[in-house]
Amino acid sequence: MEKIPVTFSTNTFDYELIARKKRKALYRQVQNGKVVGYEVHTIRIRDNQEILPSNEDFGMFGWSYDKKEDAVEKFEPLRCNTKTN
Repeated sequence: MEKIPVTFSTNTFDYELIARKKRKALYRQVQNGKVVGYEVHTIRIRDNQEILPSNEDFGMFGWSYDKKEDAVEKFEPLRCNTKTN
């Protein structure tokens, strides 16, 4: 199975995986070398591949935070029951 990336870039941001628990991921969002936010993602499976939420999925499978503490608060209790979508 193809796993989610540890690092990736999209738009003007670089993302670094800083925590993962089963089917949830916490990424640090960096722009021009400076941390600008954090994202919590529910990892879903499609065609034997782990996928991250698209922009349209945010609010249901992805959440964005300015502060690491807020992102960790969402990440820790998050339950991920969705296998495909």
